[in-house]
Amino acid sequence: MAITITPTGAFVVLDETDGLQNATATPSPAGDADDNDILSSSPPLPTAFSGRLTTLGLTVDEAALSGYNGANTGSNILTVTGASLSSDFALTGANGVAFTDYVTGATSTFSSGLFAVADDGTITEVFLFADPTNNNIVYGVAGDTGDDPIAFAVYLEEVKDGNGITTGAKMWTVIADGYTLAHNTDGTSVADHDDFLDLTNKLFVAAIGDTEFSFANAPSGQNLFMMFGNTSLAILVTGEDPANQSAGQHVSNDGDTVSSSQGGGPTTLGTEGQHIKAQKSLVITFVTGANADYIAGPNAGNNPGQPLSPTEANVEANIDFGGYAQDVLGGEITISQMNPGSPTTTATVEILAYRTADGTGTNYINNNDPLVTGDAEIDIESVSVIRGGVDVTNTLTVTILGNSATITGVMDDDVIQYTTTDDHNRVLVRNDEPIGSNVSFDLGGFSLRQVSSDVEEIGSKVRFEDDGPTITVNDISGIFTEDPQTGTWDHAPGEDGLKSLNVTFDSYQIGDGPVTGGSALQTDDGLTYTGSITDDFNGDGVDETVGFTLAFDPLTDEYTFQMDNPPTQVITRDTTQGSLKAGGPDPVRTLLFGGSEAGADDVVFFGVVANAPASGVSGGDALADPPQTPNDLLDLVYSGATDLTEDQIQSFLTPANQIPTLINSATQMNVSTAGIGINNNNLDGTGAGIQAGDESFVFNPEEVVDRVTVYIDNSVGGYSRPTEELYYRIYFSDGTFSDQILVTDAILQDAPRKDPLIPDVAEGGKFFEIDAGDKQIDAVQLTMGAGTVKIPVIQWTIEQQFNPQPLQLDFTATIFDGDDDSQSDAFSIDLDPTVV
Repeated sequence: MAITITPTGAFVVLDETDGLQNATATPSPAGDADDNDILSSSPPLPTAFSGRLTTLGLTVDEAALSGYNGANTGSNILTVTGASLSSDFALTGANGVAFTDYVTGATSTFSSGLFAVADDGTITEVFLFADPTNNNIVYGVAGDTGDDPIAFAVYLEEVKDGNGITTGAKMWTVIADGYTLAHNTDGTSVADHDDFLDLTNKLFVAAIGDTEFSFANAPSGQNLFMMFGNTSLAILVTGEDPANQSAGQHVSNDGDTVSSSQGGGPTTLGTEGQHIKAQKSLVITFVTGANADYIAGPNAGNNPGQPLSPTEANVEANIDFGGYAQDVLGGEITISQMNPGSPTTTATVEILAYRTADGTGTNYINNNDPLVTGDAEIDIESVSVIRGGVDVTNTLTVTILGNSATITGVMDDDVIQYTTTDDHNRVLVRNDEPIGSNVSFDLGGFSLRQVSSDVEEIGSKVRFEDDGPTITVNDISGIFTEDPQTGTWDHAPGEDGLKSLNVTFDSYQIGDGPVTGGSALQTDDGLTYTGSITDDFNGDGVDETVGFTLAFDPLTDEYTFQMDNPPTQVITRDTTQGSLKAGGPDPVRTLLFGGSEAGADDVVFFGVVANAPASGVSGGDALADPPQTPNDLLDLVYSGATDLTEDQIQSFLTPANQIPTLINSATQMNVSTAGIGINNNNLDGTGAGIQAGDESFVFNPEEVVDRVTVYIDNSVGGYSRPTEELYYRIYFSDGTFSDQILVTDAILQDAPRKDPLIPDVAEGGKFFEIDAGDKQIDAVQLTMGAGTVKIPVIQWTIEQQFNPQPLQLDFTATIFDGDDDSQSDAFSIDLDPTVV
C-alpha cells in the first residue's frame, strides 16, 4: 500500500511577542488568539527535540506547537496512511532532497528566504540544515555554514498508533534566545503586527529511507557484475565498459570488470584488479525485483536458492531484475584503501548521475560503450565530504557541472555525500587522477536515499509572527515661552529592539487661519529635532520666524518642546509720523505720537554741547529725592525705560540750574521734515574732529529701540567724505554707551525713489543704520564735526513680543524596530496666546 501524507488544517504559529500568545492566554485580538505559543518547559518539548537542542547549546526563547490553544495537547499538522513499522518520515527540501547536515565545516545551499536579527541588530540570511542524527529536526541557521549559530528549529513529532506505526505528526518550532526574524527588510510600514513569515516551498515532509549496502560476500575474482541488497531494493555494480558476454565477448579480456578485496577488513570493490586505478570507474545502478539467486550473500553457490557465485557473476543473463528504483535523490560513497598507503595520499574523485532505461539480462549491456551511453544526465545539486564525522568540504576543491561533480583532495575513508535535482537510478564513480598516476583507491561502501512518491509541502504551515513596535505620543497644551515644555510618550520596540525614531512636522495653524504644511526637521541623533515656522503671527503683514526644538528621551518616556524665541512683531516709526508739542523754538522739543504725551511712544530731542562728557561724573540723578543736577549726558538720557520729559530737561536751562557744560538756552532744536538741526534745519560742524562749537543733538525715544536709521538728503550737497564728518554715539538701555563713531562711505546706503520702505521725504538721498546687536538703544547722539548735512527724517525699529494668535503644531512620530517594522502616532502642540 502506498504511503499518503495529507496536511490537516492545523498550523504552528509562533508569535515573537514576549509571553504566551494563544486562545487561552490572549483570547483577543483574533490575531493573537490564533497563535500557538507554548512554554518550552511545561509541557516540555519532546525529549528527542530538547535533547538535541541542549547538546547544541541552544537556549529556547519562544516555542510553539501545532494547533495548541493553551488548554489542549496540540493537534496533528498532517496525517499518514499506508505506513508500516519500517516507514520513516523526514523533513526535507523540495522533491525530498535532504538538507545538509548541521556539522562543523558543512555548507548549506538551502536558503530559507528568511533573515535572522541578532540582539545587536545584525541581520543574516537563514539557511536550512538537517540535524545529523535526527531527520525530523531542521535548523534555521544564521549563516550558510555548520559553524554559524542556530536562529530557530523545527521538529516533526511523529504520532504512532498502538502498533508503533506512524499515523500523523505534530510540529514544534522554537526561536533561539538572542534572535528574532526580520519581518520587513525593505523598510516599508507594516500595518498589522501579526504579519507573519513562513517556509512556503522551503520545507517538505517525505517518507524516506537511507539504505546502506554491504559488500560482504562479494564473489571473488574479476566479474562481469555484482548485486547487493535484497529483492525489494538492490544495487548492481559493473565496470564502466563491461564486456558484452552474451555477444561472445570475454569478461576479463574484452571489458571492465568488478572485483572484491577484503584486505583484512570490510569488503571493498575495485575494477580491473582490486583497486580503481587512474581514469577507471565503477557504475552502480539501483534496481528492484532482483533475482535472489544473483544477489551476493553467504553460502554462495550455483544451485537455485544459493546467492551469487563467481561463476554466476560472469553471465550477463544473470543480471536479472524487475525494474529500477524510484525517487532516489542522493547517495553516499565511501572511499577506502587509498594507494599508496600514506596518510597524506589524496585523490581526485568524479561522480556522475544518470537515469537509465537499459534492459535486463542479455539486454543490459548490448555493446554500450561505455555503459552509460544513452542515459539521461541528472544534475548533481550538492556534494559534502565527511572525514572522521566532520564535514571537510570547504577544505577540498569541489566542482559541480551539470551531472558531474569533481572532488579533489579525497583521503582514505572519506565519505562523499551527494544529492541530485531529480530522480536518478545510476551513478558512476571515477578515479579522476591523470593517466599514469599511481594513486588508486577502492569503493568501501555505498548507500542511497530513496523518497516515497508522496512528498508534501509543509513549510506554509510553519509561521513566525512579528511583534512589532508600539508608540503613543501625548499632546502638549502650552504657552508661548522660551522655557522647555514637557510631554510624555510611550514606546515599546518589541523583541527586535529600537532602531530609530523619525519625527515629521506635518502642518500648523495660526488662530482660525488656514492649515499650512510644515517644513523639514533636522536631526543629528534621531532623538532631537529642530525646525521653524515663518509666517505672519499677528496679522500685521510681516512674517516672523520662530524656531523650535523637539527632544525625545527614551529612558524617561518624556519629550520636550522648546521655542528658540517666541514670535515677535517689528514696529517701525519715523519722525514724519509725529507732531511737535506746542511751544518753541526751544533747546528741547518733543515729537508726539498719538497727539498727546499719553503713552510711552514719544521722542524728546535736545541740543547738547558737542564735546560734553557722556558719563563718568558722579551724581546727577535728576529724579532723585531731592533731585540732583545732571553732570553728564547719560544723566539727561537717563538709562532705561524712564526718560526725562521736555519740561524736566528745560528746568536745567534756567539761571538757577544752568549746566552750560551739557546744554544751554541759546541752542534752538528744530524738528521738521525740512531738516532736524540746531538753530536751523541743518547740522553744522566747525572743523575736523569734535569740538565745543560743533552742533550736536540727542534723539531720545521713550521706547527702547533695536535699530535707528538716519536719512541724509542732497539739498545741501549731501554728505561728502572725507571733507565732512558726521558722528554718532549710542546710549544703550543697560547704561553703557559707545564711542563716537564716524559715518563712512562704507556704511552709507542709497535711499532709492519709489521704495515703499523709505519715507517719501528721504527718497533719493542716503541713509545709514545704527544697530544695537544683542542690546537695545536708549538714545542716539548725532554730532557734525565738519561740514553741513540735512537730516529730513529719523526712523527707528522696535522688535517686541506680542500676544499672538493661538498656534497648533501637528507632528507624526514613527518608531522603527530592528527589522524595520514601524508604528506611527500623530500628536499636537497647542500654544496659548499668552506671552510669558
